[in-house]
Amino acid sequence: MTIPFLNHLSRLSAILLSTLMVLWASQAQAMVHHHLPLSPFYGGNNTLRLEGERASANISIPVSPLASIKSAQLHLEATTSIALLQRQSVLSIRFNDITIGQIELNANKPLISADLSIPKDLWRAEYNNLTFAVSQHSQLCQDPDAPELWTEINLNRSTLSIDDAIEAKPMRLQSLSGFFHPGIGGQHQADIFTIDGDKGLKALSQKALPLIAQGVAIREQYRSVTFTHHTISPANAPTDESLSGANNNRRSSWYLPKQSPLEQLHIVAATREALKPLVSDRVYQQINGPFLLIQQTPTAEGVTQSASARERHYRLLVSGVTADDVIQAADTLAHMDDVLNPDDQLTILSQHNSAETLDQQRMVLHPGKTYAFSQLGQAPLYFTGRGSFSQNMTVRLPADFYPAENAKIKLSLNFGYGAGFGTGSILNISVNGDVVHSVPLDEVQGHAYRDFVFTIPARYFSGGFNNLNFYVNQNTPQVSGQCTDVYGGYLRFNLNNTSEITIPEASHIARQPDLRLMTQTGYPFAQFNNQEVSNIYLASPAMLSPALTLIGKMAQSAGNILPNLTIENTIPEQLSANAIVLATPEQLSPALFDNVTTSITKTKNWAYRLQNTLYNLVAQQPLDSQAEPIAASSFTEQKSSLGPLSILLGTKNPLSERVGTLVILTADSAELLKKRTEELVDNQMWGQIHGDFFAWQSGEKPALVMQTSAPYNIGHEETFMEIRAWLSQNPWYWLLITVSLVILVAILAFILLKRKHRQVEEQWQQ
Repeated sequence: MTIPFLNHLSRLSAILLSTLMVLWASQAQAMVHHHLPLSPFYGGNNTLRLEGERASANISIPVSPLASIKSAQLHLEATTSIALLQRQSVLSIRFNDITIGQIELNANKPLISADLSIPKDLWRAEYNNLTFAVSQHSQLCQDPDAPELWTEINLNRSTLSIDDAIEAKPMRLQSLSGFFHPGIGGQHQADIFTIDGDKGLKALSQKALPLIAQGVAIREQYRSVTFTHHTISPANAPTDESLSGANNNRRSSWYLPKQSPLEQLHIVAATREALKPLVSDRVYQQINGPFLLIQQTPTAEGVTQSASARERHYRLLVSGVTADDVIQAADTLAHMDDVLNPDDQLTILSQHNSAETLDQQRMVLHPGKTYAFSQLGQAPLYFTGRGSFSQNMTVRLPADFYPAENAKIKLSLNFGYGAGFGTGSILNISVNGDVVHSVPLDEVQGHAYRDFVFTIPARYFSGGFNNLNFYVNQNTPQVSGQCTDVYGGYLRFNLNNTSEITIPEASHIARQPDLRLMTQTGYPFAQFNNQEVSNIYLASPAMLSPALTLIGKMAQSAGNILPNLTIENTIPEQLSANAIVLATPEQLSPALFDNVTTSITKTKNWAYRLQNTLYNLVAQQPLDSQAEPIAASSFTEQKSSLGPLSILLGTKNPLSERVGTLVILTADSAELLKKRTEELVDNQMWGQIHGDFFAWQSGEKPALVMQTSAPYNIGHEETFMEIRAWLSQNPWYWLLITVSLVILVAILAFILLKRKHRQVEEQWQQ
């Protein structure tokens, strides 16, 4: 009896041990380690400099709501002035207003290297504040703004090491914004699956997949996201006997690549019939219209973990009875607020969209209207204490904003400041870096203003994003005497968000080609008064992944969904007015380059800079600039490859009935094009795109940027403002018209005077 009992006990122990090992392995797999420099969290700046007697700076660290922080370490590297007094100079580090460390600034040890632990219970979902504050003293009696009072934090070498795990149970559609989140714990790569043999596959590739990609990218906000498209072949489904019968619809994630991380969400877009092999009978029966479902891939009951039934993964199903249903589900996914969907699934009954307001008109300020700062999302400004303060407010105008020459933007400000401001206290207002107004804050008793009107020439503003900055310098009165100083904690300045901005009337005309305008606003694929279909043409289906990645980034640039973008898996002889083409050079037709000297086909036409006036020159001329536009006229024809290079080219579309812009993205292979597109949409590279010819071979910096095409205008046709814009670019016609009018007036005057003279002579003769 003892031996069978021991054998039974040993088997139970082995089962328990294997179970614990599986649980441990699963937990180890779910844990993710991040080692991140601080510079990306501080606008990409490499250095944070703290100057003066008292100084502080905040770094915002976003975290996905689904991420559970298990441990976090801060490694800090800094350099401090050798003039500082020990014991009296301190660097304090706070996390969400809780001090987690203090470092004594020692002049004898100016190089600082420190490691701090951030308690996991201090972390919050969404945004966390990491604060560096210094108190710096070089002598007992000092100038609080003395130049020797400084500390520099190296943000490239200062790092965060974080271990986190995704906790998405229960599964809800609310979790989507947590999976696709710009912060730590969010995923910045998405796998999208379609099913081979799906009757609606063509329509899904054309319309549903672009909407899904845009919906994911919009959730990522400013963080670039890359997409990889896969095709599921039902013929490759596992045929194990254990997965037959009732379990046949619980096959788990057999279609996923082996390296797919457990914590990442993937997306399957398919009609109901095509989706049947991947879902349970219950889910299949629930699909009776446009349908969204978030779940973990079900594991076959009673089946051991094997190649055909691996660990459970997160997935989102975008489905419907027909292809149109799937497209409507994708459109809902792109536009919906996740927080309003606490269920794991939803069926869309109908959508009611206003036909009067285009998507892009919801994202920008309209010409001819007045807006309160609060409508722009601006909170009231409060500046306290001595020092320099600034607050930027983003003013987003239509990308093709073209006001009259004498048009003004009006600011009506409600602001005030308290008593005790000293010499040098001033309010400066700047637009895109140019100071446009200044107000001295010199009333001894303080002052409050209401409807204080500033007018700014509208030409200081450009189409797209504009930075309206309020810069305030607050000083205390000067006090005579040795070792005297006035503490400025009492200084107060406030700007109410009841202040208003008025945008003048304007036309909608833009100069093209302009790749920078495209990367900043999505123009011409996102227009204020036009939402016609713009196609992305692929030379082969293998280029679908980079196309989706590019579409997602365009939606981020536009700040909204671009429902007019569709994908075509061919390059026809006639294109939509505004179009994007993805192909290898061998797949590009010479007809695509009729309006530009550069040609990237089997043979290359390179407009070398020394052959033209292009050396390090990219024209950023306003629409009405009278300067001669820079364009290439000479080129060298040669037979060569692109090698590791990829080219982004903008030109006037030669294959459309109307005036529009053609954007060509090319590399020597589809695999290389996918890699280069992922580098292109990274914020570091995306922000460097300008001109109309952009070449790169790595994700660090462009290899070459040029302006090769002659400019042209697109926008409203046959309008007075467009005629003005055209004439401003061709000033000789102004002179010709003026001279012609003068001659005509002179001739008319001569004829009238001659007739009058004849009448007078006839009267004399009578």
